[in-house]
Amino acid sequence: MVVAALSSYGGMNGLLGSDTSTHKITPTDIIALMHVGKSGYRATASWLMSNATIGALRLFADTTTRPLWTMFGDEFRETLFGRPIIEMPDMPNPTTAPNIYTAGQFSILFGDFNQGYQIVDRVGLTFQTLKELYAIQNQVAFLARMRVGGKVILPEAISVLKMQ
Repeated sequence: MVVAALSSYGGMNGLLGSDTSTHKITPTDIIALMHVGKSGYRATASWLMSNATIGALRLFADTTTRPLWTMFGDEFRETLFGRPIIEMPDMPNPTTAPNIYTAGQFSILFGDFNQGYQIVDRVGLTFQTLKELYAIQNQVAFLARMRVGGKVILPEAISVLKMQ
């Protein structure tokens, strides 16, 4: 497990991927990412990754080709090691199927985002009525606008996996 300097991750816990030649995520990377941060945040942490990364992790198998990621119980919940998975479409996808990333990408985040990240309304919700545009059809249109922002407020609650 190679833990990188915290300054290069905005103060968040950083873990460099172990596969330096092909930039693949390994099961060892996933387990190490869970434990690179403070243990107090692990019980309420979540995984953030793209849909393609979720699919790549589902292909992990043991030495007898049994899948490591299996469904427990009657209902399927998106969890990995008992922690929820949140699909983030804007996070990096593997560049080559099924599991090869570009060096330098932050492919997976793990942490307590309720404590570590804050989302704020930058501008309140505003409505504008557009009566003239649709007056011929006897209709009224509404234009709504809301601007939001966010930032990391407690970096120690979040860990990031960076591909070497």
